[in-house]
Amino acid sequence: MYIFKVSVPCSPGSGDLILFHGQVVHKSEQNFSDGSRHAYAFHLMEASGTVWSPENWLQPTAELPFPLLYT
Repeated sequence: MYIFKVSVPCSPGSGDLILFHGQVVHKSEQNFSDGSRHAYAFHLMEASGTVWSPENWLQPTAELPFPLLYT
């Protein structure tokens, strides 16, 4: 296992986006500012031949299928 410690500064209001591979262990230090810090989860998966686990909380449905990024 490799451990890399790299600081990635982001400026307030800059619209910076940082993406981590799902197997990368990461953390964000406590926010001491007066402004909130938003975090979003963005999930990608290979759709071709993939069986989605029924134990996963997020499930595609006929009404709300997972959108394709490309065809």
